Amino acid sequence: METNFFDEFQKRAVPPSADIELGLQDWIYFIRNYVTENQQAANTIRCPLNNQALEAILDQGRPRIVLGHTILALVGHDSPQELDTNIFPFVNLYPWYGKENTFDGAISQLRRYFYATRPLIAVTFSRTVTKTALGNFYFKHGILNTQFLDVVGIPTLQTFATEEWLHDGEQQAPPQGTSNVIIPSFDPGRDKYDEQLPEMRRLMDITWMITILVAEYAMNIATPLPQDHDNICRIQHQRSSQITLPTTTRQRIASETMAQHGKAEGEPESAERRQQVCMLLKKNDRCLHMHIDRNNETLWREWAMSVPKNICYLASAMNLAALNISGRDPLYNILRQFAPPSATNCVYHTNNDWMHDAALHTEALTSWGKRTAIGRVGLSLEGEERQRHVSQLQRRRCVGDDSKLDLFEYLSVLVGQDVSVRENGAIALQWLDPQY
Repeated sequence: METNFFDEFQKRAVPPSADIELGLQDWIYFIRNYVTENQQAANTIRCPLNNQALEAILDQGRPRIVLGHTILALVGHDSPQELDTNIFPFVNLYPWYGKENTFDGAISQLRRYFYATRPLIAVTFSRTVTKTALGNFYFKHGILNTQFLDVVGIPTLQTFATEEWLHDGEQQAPPQGTSNVIIPSFDPGRDKYDEQLPEMRRLMDITWMITILVAEYAMNIATPLPQDHDNICRIQHQRSSQITLPTTTRQRIASETMAQHGKAEGEPESAERRQQVCMLLKKNDRCLHMHIDRNNETLWREWAMSVPKNICYLASAMNLAALNISGRDPLYNILRQFAPPSATNCVYHTNNDWMHDAALHTEALTSWGKRTAIGRVGLSLEGEERQRHVSQLQRRRCVGDDSKLDLFEYLSVLVGQDVSVRENGAIALQWLDPQY
């Protein structure tokens, strides 16, 4: 990538104005007061933020200005960070060491910094900082954890408006001068602590290219008028929205990340699988214990031994963890419509615990099967005879004659079998092992 952005920036950038310096002093004053009042939570008893440390934070966050604008700011997760900030200012979401129970103070200090410097662009390093920025710096759940890879390198238009605006029922648009473009990125500190996939490194490089392109364009269209701040942000966001990152790169990273936690080797219950499961237990990969606690080794082994061949263990664990979190049967919305008569008694009626009863669960599925016409479609028939059988089933559904439809009988193999459902229906195949 060829650009003269850095040369031009060095030529045109000047020290911040007196108003910005005053805002920076207020920002540092807030941090000093916060850590003084929250010493235990901020862990400043053990790792104090003395005047020298606060001066270092101020120096790192002091921007250089082009035509009255802070072009670009870098936002990290926590202290300490080792970055050369001779060109762009750098601040942390957590400028202190203690992060537990200090998030409200963290976003308050960060919003004060943004209000003092008003950067046109902010690069957010790490998942947590990005989630906070995409929540307009009000909360840390702007995106789901699983969505981080989808937003890396994608510029978005956000605001760092005060909480007064958040609770103002009359004013819909953010206050003037509080817009900025957020560009999510991986934490550069991963180089020191983690081995990076080649595709992840490529995505990081592309993200920086996009950042420089957007910053260069912002600097070129900047005017000395403060009221143009929001307009500059909107224009550069519209321009950057034309930039697209290769989907295949994200897919490869996601696939390789899954594979790092292992794919099921050998057939379920095989000797090869048993050897792999023993190895996984010894590795103590916490991600593979998200759904079953490590202390429950027997149940965990049963799960790992049953995962289909070549399926990523992490994908299976995440799927089961999601079901555990919901606390409901995966067919809850369907089963509750076909509750057996015995499930409406005083014991079951209020909380749908009957769905955990195997007999009642099967009875409800059978009722659903009759309703949605899950049936064998002439498996032994061929050609015109099969087509005639299918047509008869379709006509019966149209007239509502469900009673004449065949239900699926037990089959040891389902591969290659045909089923039919209503247009608005879904199909669920429940495995019933004849040994049980």
